[in-house]
Amino acid sequence: MIIEKLQISNVRNLEDVVLFPSPSINFIIGSNGSGKSSLIEAISLITSARSFRTKKSSRIVRSDKSSFTIFAKISAGLTHYRVGLNRESELNQFKIRINQEPIHKASILASYFPQLTISPEQCDLVDGSPERRRSFIDWSLFHVKHDYNELISNYKKTLSQRNKILRTRNGSKLDHWDKVLCNYAEQIDKYRRDLFDQVLQTLKQEIANKFKVSFDINKLNINYSSGWKSGISLEEALINSREQDIDRGFTHQGPHRADFKISLDGVPIREILSRGEKKVLQVLLTVAQLIHFRKQMSVDPIILMDDIFAELDVINIELLFNLVRDLQLQLFVSATDLINIEAYVQQGEKLFHVKQGLLTEMVQ
Repeated sequence: MIIEKLQISNVRNLEDVVLFPSPSINFIIGSNGSGKSSLIEAISLITSARSFRTKKSSRIVRSDKSSFTIFAKISAGLTHYRVGLNRESELNQFKIRINQEPIHKASILASYFPQLTISPEQCDLVDGSPERRRSFIDWSLFHVKHDYNELISNYKKTLSQRNKILRTRNGSKLDHWDKVLCNYAEQIDKYRRDLFDQVLQTLKQEIANKFKVSFDINKLNINYSSGWKSGISLEEALINSREQDIDRGFTHQGPHRADFKISLDGVPIREILSRGEKKVLQVLLTVAQLIHFRKQMSVDPIILMDDIFAELDVINIELLFNLVRDLQLQLFVSATDLINIEAYVQQGEKLFHVKQGLLTEMVQ
């Protein structure tokens, strides 16, 4: 998948920006606050209607404007798309169109244009929240398993219904809803466990020897917790915690409480790896996720890297760029203008400079 043209209006400090990216690597440089991360953010928005920087889309609109607009021409093989996204401040919602047809769900947009982001905001798999770790694995499943989004949606609806019943303090209807909830939960849990095994296998077999790290990747293990006590079924766990659930008015156990911990030779990595080593591992896990995705899908994702030079050392950055080149993916990567980025740019790739919200393509 390739973005052929990108047009941005009033996204943060980007007033009117047009660029024709390279199908390979696109380097975007500028000082802090210049708008380089906003450009990466705009690509995230046009491909998923989500920002990796904030959950409040009202903050994305340029301060002196009431709306923002993003337009892109995107190709996937012989198929071409014209994608538009607009947000009016007073409406508090996105308007999305693909080839002039209105799209009413962000998930539909994301299913068309898979996009993977590596950024300081995303690199918190080890020390971040369980929600962040669940979203890491759910990204792959959303694209690879076509029924997964519906499974998650049905699970959340059923969970909401069960919680409503809990708040009435009337447990007579819970047996039915417990069975429905468990049916969805078991399928979600199986998908997640299988994918964890596959991503870890990819990391060890296809990533371990391609990057320079100070620890033995082959000794890594991912310990996945389903979200309920191990050794028993979720149905048993729900029965055991029913009184507590009724007392507090919400469901304490299930896939919505799932989490995973990474260990090295049996020791939790948060206890033994430095902050820098954790960042490297998190990037490598994302790369393993990317390679696994490409094996399963016929459409290549667009890769976004915001301030990646703050996450990896020079050697691994070069190795990462070479991997993207070998995979023939389109990459957008931002960096401060203090870095000698010209040393990384190869033939056919493009370099853009952002200053005070204005974009200039640099001639190589």
